Amino acid sequence: MKVCWTSGIALMLLSGTALAATSQDNAKRAILANKSRMFKDPDSVRDAAIGTVAPCPSGNGDCVCLELNARNSQGGMSGLRIVGVRIDGASAEAFGEMADTSTCGKMVPFPALNGPRRS
Repeated sequence: MKVCWTSGIALMLLSGTALAATSQDNAKRAILANKSRMFKDPDSVRDAAIGTVAPCPSGNGDCVCLELNARNSQGGMSGLRIVGVRIDGASAEAFGEMADTSTCGKMVPFPALNGPRRS
């Protein structure tokens, strides 16, 4: 019985599925709470998607990739790009465009981040 229970826990940890859903939900909440700090025009965000949550390479917190299109400093749309975001509890901080997207995992739609549609 003890061996089966230990094996089950090990499989859960290796697959990461039980923990990933909670981590991604927490990351989404943190990103939404800090949206106005992270983007110049948060209401302009379009086509948002979020990747898999993983430990940051620096070892400080968790990181996640966001794929999105948003307004830039010149007022134009930036085009679809992938941005890295560091999550630390309820805090989220964008750290720039991702050069290596291999750690992003499968991107899934994140419609709650999208701004309101303008006519």
